[in-house]
Amino acid sequence: MTDSTFDRAALAGLGVIDVHVHVGPELVRRKYDVLTLAAELRAANLGAVLKNHFIPTTAWTSLARARGAVDLYGSVVLNHSVGGLNPAAIRAAIGANKADPASVAPDHQRIMVWMPSIHAAAHLAYVGRDLLPEWGCAEQYSLPADQIDGIRVLERGELSEAAVAILEAVRDEDLALATCHVSRDEVFALVERASAMGIQRIVVTHPFYQVTDLSIDEQCQLARYPGVYLEHSYAVHVMDHIVLDRYLQAIEAVGPEHTILSTDLGQVANPSIADGWCIFINLLIQAGLPLEHIRTMAATNPRRVLGDR
Repeated sequence: MTDSTFDRAALAGLGVIDVHVHVGPELVRRKYDVLTLAAELRAANLGAVLKNHFIPTTAWTSLARARGAVDLYGSVVLNHSVGGLNPAAIRAAIGANKADPASVAPDHQRIMVWMPSIHAAAHLAYVGRDLLPEWGCAEQYSLPADQIDGIRVLERGELSEAAVAILEAVRDEDLALATCHVSRDEVFALVERASAMGIQRIVVTHPFYQVTDLSIDEQCQLARYPGVYLEHSYAVHVMDHIVLDRYLQAIEAVGPEHTILSTDLGQVANPSIADGWCIFINLLIQAGLPLEHIRTMAATNPRRVLGDR
């Protein structure tokens, strides 16, 4: 980053919490395990929510916190590997959220519950497989959509009983909810019901990603619900070719106070988390976005979503 106007030293002073970081091992090649990731985040003064498509990350983040990591947050993605829309998977993730395994109560770090990603029906319809070999998955573990029962949160236009049970668990445990790779209609149904139930820690995951493809007007509609944040990720800009101008237009329309920035990094071929942030922030600054707005979206709002339980 020698040619950068915003470098790692500046990043360290920003207090960023990245709500979307991929960690391995899993069937996709990853740049980090929890210990190598924790070391990088500590050096850069970054926090993060750790995401894995197959298993909860709470045990890993607890292990890292026991060894000195501070702002590490676990999560569970409700894919088939944890039983899909399965409240027991949330209970298991909460149970592993302990830096001290002898403790009776889970740690104060809030966890994030992601709706389905690679097993969402909308994801399978768009991608055609759960995992693409070009993502770094061995071909024999990349399954075509017709071999997977895509998970839907809507049944005949209404939220399924299973989806409502997930929202009840999120509400009762005061967790954070992320919409992940569900469809546009599913996002609206989830946000509307979650808000009615009193859930006010909701992240609409990379809304421009082609699986969901929310217009800016639709993003503005969602931002009217209390505690809803629209998440714009560096990796979606780079890997899925969403032009930066669309992010800027959405931020202007929705407002920084309803927006979260993330990297969605952890891929082997992509930059490190810290470098990804420096690149992303430089692009936004060069496009005219004030640093204080970036701080709101990268640090303040994630802390509101993940504040201590």
